[in-house]
Amino acid sequence: RRTGDTSDGCAMFWKADKFQVLDEESIQYKDIGLRDNVAQLLVFEGISYKVSIPVGVYLLECMNAYGMRGSDSRRLVVGNIHVLYNPNRGEVKLGQIRFLSSKAQTLSEKWGNAPVILAGDFNSTPESGIYKFLSSSEVNELL
Repeated sequence: RRTGDTSDGCAMFWKADKFQVLDEESIQYKDIGLRDNVAQLLVFEGISYKVSIPVGVYLLECMNAYGMRGSDSRRLVVGNIHVLYNPNRGEVKLGQIRFLSSKAQTLSEKWGNAPVILAGDFNSTPESGIYKFLSSSEVNELL
């Protein structure tokens, strides 16, 4: 249970001289009956391959690993989510993650099958059904 009038949120930050945003989508889960949590999706395009920050280097290495260097596309879909905390509501957590994954897939296809990275506060442990779903796409009905 939240204390007081605390609000949850998500944020993404990037170097505007290294990446530009091509598309974005904010998700308010309360609008679809999946509690009062949030997520966001951004489609980035790399502007420069010369970056000095470790995260930027990592993202560009990911892009290179997908064969994006030297191709017409240097795009990447990045999702960020704050999943419901309640450990007894696995079905809501799964619904939130599946909705985000579906939206990310749609954006990926729209932008030339760009690779997808999902990050955030999943409020789950490596032993949880949510973690298993994210790592293997298998669903344990006892979430």
